[in-house]
Amino acid sequence: MHSLHLPALRKLAGTYLYQSWQHEFDDVDEAVRAYLRDEPARDEDLAGDVRTLLSAADTESELDAWLVDAGADYLPSDDGWTYQAWLAHVAEIAEQHVAQNSVD
Repeated sequence: MHSLHLPALRKLAGTYLYQSWQHEFDDVDEAVRAYLRDEPARDEDLAGDVRTLLSAADTESELDAWLVDAGADYLPSDDGWTYQAWLAHVAEIAEQHVAQNSVD
């Protein structure tokens, strides 16, 4: 599970949701949108990476372990989410971003 190669999600986790992410962003959605804005070559990959992780993980603790291993310091439960629900939300944000930018 830890060895899943999901570069877009790993970059989001380690670079945008690192230990002091809350000093840089107002909320986690803003961090996700910043990633999508700053990494346009990977915006289409993020939703796929999330879906791959969700299909590979059987438990919330597996999702937690993968994200921690990737460098994330975010607990979805702090915002009322499960890991599964939050990751599905991230995928939706990414898909909306891609759809919006393909129209522009």
